[in-house]
Amino acid sequence: MVRLYPVSFRYLDRSQQYSKWHIVELEISANDQDYRKESFRPNLDTLRVIGSPITTDSGWIERR
Repeated sequence: MVRLYPVSFRYLDRSQQYSKWHIVELEISANDQDYRKESFRPNLDTLRVIGSPITTDSGWIERR
């Protein structure tokens, strides 16, 4: 998991809104203003949500 910041979530199109366990595809770049190595600056124009959120069915196997 990576941190995408800033994301103006409420202003995204309905088709671009995602939850924590969704897989998304988008262009990102390193966030020079954040020291955390997992933090990236997203290009929200390229955001695409793929499928449904990963479930906890089958004892969390998919999320592992």
